[in-house]
Amino acid sequence: ITDGSKASYTDKVKKESGKTYTYTVKAVNGKVVSSYNSKGTSQMFLSKPVLSAGNKTTDAAKVGINVSWKKVTGAKTYHVYRRDAVNTSWKRIATNITALNFHDTKVSGNTAYEYCVKAINGDSLSKYNIVKMVALERPVIENVLVTENGVELKWNKVPGADTYYIYRRT
Repeated sequence: ITDGSKASYTDKVKKESGKTYTYTVKAVNGKVVSSYNSKGTSQMFLSKPVLSAGNKTTDAAKVGINVSWKKVTGAKTYHVYRRDAVNTSWKRIATNITALNFHDTKVSGNTAYEYCVKAINGDSLSKYNIVKMVALERPVIENVLVTENGVELKWNKVPGADTYYIYRRT
């Protein structure tokens, strides 16, 4: 695909996720050409997962963040990593996930987190994108009062929240 005098090369051709690329190299000195590994060295290319995140709590957790991603062609599993302002190094928090989401309940309210997900297939590991999310605690309705004007709700103030969405069903 090319030649050069350095002992390294970056193949910048647009790669297709899930496709295996095989490479080999020959050394050249004038008209003398070395042998080469006819089998080559192979590596599957995996695209970066496209991420999204949102606050999601369950009855068992006061606060939680749900990280989700789109399927990466060729990926068999995914690893999920997290960091925050205090823990600035990436920490793997989930390994070999086959689903396309992960619910993180080991977070603290009003704390900003960054997540990344890597696609995995054997020895092949994708690069990653980052998604940021602030963990917000679940508001707890503390008082419901029926008045002449309607139904008045009061809830605890959630640190970090600047707006509240109120829902109703019948």
